[in-house]
Amino acid sequence: MRHPFTKFLSDTQGSGISNMFSFAPTWFIVSGVFLMNVQLSRNYVQRDMVDHAAAIAADTASKTICADARDFGGAPQGEFTGGRAAAIRASVEPVLGLVSNSNQTCQVTATPKPGSTPGARETEVEVRCEFPCELPLAAQMMCTGSPRHVTFVAKQKTVAMGCDMNDGG
Repeated sequence: MRHPFTKFLSDTQGSGISNMFSFAPTWFIVSGVFLMNVQLSRNYVQRDMVDHAAAIAADTASKTICADARDFGGAPQGEFTGGRAAAIRASVEPVLGLVSNSNQTCQVTATPKPGSTPGARETEVEVRCEFPCELPLAAQMMCTGSPRHVTFVAKQKTVAMGCDMNDGG
């Protein structure tokens, strides 16, 4: 006795193959949309972390730019150099480490400017990150450059106080 599904599963008219080929473009489109959604989600988290890192860097800059030079290896007050620059970069490493596996993908800069108030230093902090796009198909459609990547830039302004104090005094 034959199984009741044998007649149902047998392709007596040759339509099984053509039906499979008709669904192939659909699966390609569905897979492409899925990969683009994954890339978009990754980019959303990366952009959010870059914004968060800029806020942390601005907070750290406001506390370190005018701090005592002895605390930062002799780096002059009001300048983004030496120990002050290292402290600001170190403050954002834990956040950026969540979305990047390389220290070379992000640059952190702080540009101090003399403020209108004596002793104040207005500082603009910029975090610029370039993340590689690693997902096939989505990278070609959503990212630029060669190799494919996406760049996020976040800027924050802050004011550091106390730059009119003498170092060590």
